[in-house]
Amino acid sequence: DTLTNLFILSYDMKANLKFKSFLFQPYVILNYFSNDINYIPKIDLRARIGFNKKLFKAKKLDFILAADFSYQSSRKLMAYMTNLDLFVLTNSNQFSNPNLYKIDLFTAFQIDQFRFYIKTENLNYLWDKSDSYIFQNIPVTPFLIRLGLTWDFFN
Repeated sequence: DTLTNLFILSYDMKANLKFKSFLFQPYVILNYFSNDINYIPKIDLRARIGFNKKLFKAKKLDFILAADFSYQSSRKLMAYMTNLDLFVLTNSNQFSNPNLYKIDLFTAFQIDQFRFYIKTENLNYLWDKSDSYIFQNIPVTPFLIRLGLTWDFFN
């Protein structure tokens, strides 16, 4: 085993900027580590740009339309052994991931405790069918549409 001591230093910054009904939420993670380990991205950038407004005269319907953008720099991939539920660090550069981009788009409506949302995940997969992986032999989920409905029951 060549990895006896691991040194990882991580900085992160986030903000929540609002102007009237518009919002911008940037999130930056910078990682520094020794050259022996490159299993996490050095740069992880995320941002949410959206529009949030209460609609109609009674201002009961809360509406949001937003997009999430993310970028992760290249990194080596860990192996995952499903039968043992175990992550394995490999020393080979054969399994590496290129820069990873992701775009999600969602809309949601809320009235009191009732919420409904529609989210399209990995929208960029429609025009960029790159072979990106989360772990060795486990690809990133392709284009996906999620529908959600929640209802909070409180007295």
